[in-house]
Amino acid sequence: MRPRGRGELMLGILAAVFWSPSLSLVLRAAGESGSILTIHYYVVLWGALTCFVLLVLSGQLSGLSIFRRRETHMLVLAALGGYGFWLLRALAIEDLARQLSLWGGGRPADLHAGLLPHFPVLWFAGPLLLGFLSIPSREGARVRQIAALLLGFLGCIVMARSFGRGAVSGHTSRLALGSAACWAIFTLLARPAVREGRALPVLTIVLGVGAACLLATLLATGPGRLLIGGRALWLSMLAGGVCVGLGLLCWLGAVAIAPPATVAPLWYLTVVFGMVWVWRIGGVTPGWRALPGAALVIVGACVAFAGRGGDAEAEDLTL
Repeated sequence: MRPRGRGELMLGILAAVFWSPSLSLVLRAAGESGSILTIHYYVVLWGALTCFVLLVLSGQLSGLSIFRRRETHMLVLAALGGYGFWLLRALAIEDLARQLSLWGGGRPADLHAGLLPHFPVLWFAGPLLLGFLSIPSREGARVRQIAALLLGFLGCIVMARSFGRGAVSGHTSRLALGSAACWAIFTLLARPAVREGRALPVLTIVLGVGAACLLATLLATGPGRLLIGGRALWLSMLAGGVCVGLGLLCWLGAVAIAPPATVAPLWYLTVVFGMVWVWRIGGVTPGWRALPGAALVIVGACVAFAGRGGDAEAEDLTL
């Protein structure tokens, strides 16, 4: 048992750390394989398998019974967080890469250098959308949380602009917004499920169903799309096992402890930590604007958690 205001903070930061390399690993793997949607399928698949292994090792297989008790709810979560988010995310990246003629022939790092200056700002809208969508609810965002989310969103835009500023089509922005909306609604709807059961069984079901749906989508466009090289496969395993499996597990653990709008500003830390991976994995050095952008995100997180202390009610951190 830990005091509220500390447990969700710890898990939220861990979620950001684990998730932060995901984009760089996906772009690197796509540079090796040439299919971003295929890479996303494997990432979700490895995430589901990682969660299933953890489920078996922790003796929580009985937790899968939540699917029978909340079948409709779990299918909605899978449609949003296991399928819709990943499909729209992959399509947004593919659409942007197609516009910029970045496919084929280049080093994997070329995808980072080519795409990052053109990333749509709506890519970062998920936590902010979550905050606004939660307002009507009893646990919804209030002035402090909205201010923190606005600071985080602005900080991400500033960090993105550190790579330069490029034009992006409205179609790419709409796909990015759709992906962000799926993530926001998934996080909001996941809270009652992870509070009734545990984060690990819920995430195993969500990713398992999502991987099956992504597989069906790939097979519908041609079986050959499942083929990727060995290096891309290893990169997808790393992204799926660490970023998706461990990252989302910590995230749902935080959501189980505190309302989503409370922990949402911590998700913007993924972009701060992600700057390091863009440099290390992608070989692209952010500009000086990354520093004030990161500062805005950190200030936003501090604003969100200011005043939350050890006198708050206790919550169980079991995942």
